[in-house]
Amino acid sequence: MTIHFKEEQIWTKQAGSGKSKRTYIVKAVTACDEIDTIITMVDFDSNNPVAAHAHVMNEDPHWQYHENASVVEEVVIKRKINFESGEIPTIPQRKRKSKTKLVSIANKTTLKEEPKEEETKDKPPTWDRFKFYTHEDIRTLGTIFHESSTLADRNLKAGFKDNYFRMLHEQALDMWRDEGVTIKDIQMKQKVHQRDKETGQRVPVCRSLQTIVKRLFKAISHFGTEEEKQALFNPFGIKPLNQKN
Repeated sequence: MTIHFKEEQIWTKQAGSGKSKRTYIVKAVTACDEIDTIITMVDFDSNNPVAAHAHVMNEDPHWQYHENASVVEEVVIKRKINFESGEIPTIPQRKRKSKTKLVSIANKTTLKEEPKEEETKDKPPTWDRFKFYTHEDIRTLGTIFHESSTLADRNLKAGFKDNYFRMLHEQALDMWRDEGVTIKDIQMKQKVHQRDKETGQRVPVCRSLQTIVKRLFKAISHFGTEEEKQALFNPFGIKPLNQKN
């Protein structure tokens, strides 16, 4: 049965071959003719963003939609006794309970501790996850990095150190766009030569995936088509406030 996606839906996905499941809440549904509808969610436990194709979630048995599930917030109420005589008995102090959230799935309620604000604010992504992304995944990247400091970085619109670095950025985007390569392929092709400390010889070394992803972002900012810029910097049709024009 095909599920029609809407915001605030609750889905679970079985983690590998084990019995543990991750819980996700749908935050945005983005239609895209080129790469199918993109579903943007947040992991309930870590609050990390996750993006997936709608047809994959409908066809993969590991994904499960919970129609009757809901998020319930619970606030702990503290009570005290007021003695009119003014006599206040000694009462052992109890540790203050933090605000909690409950996810109710299929009549089973599981208590979840709400993450602290400092643990969820603009977490850096695991860059290795993007190594097999191709040019067709631009909108997915735009969705994942939406309102992040990465796309708001002023360096994306700044000039290049010299013509060599300008050529590297333009070359990376051309390969990604015209040759159908992955980000990992670009990383392997655009190595930098560094001197080996033991042998003294200059050897080719791969740049980090984070460097290559940001190189593509900057290349799109400078050399990308209007469609590419919209897909990356404006995937929902509304530019985030932290991105300057």
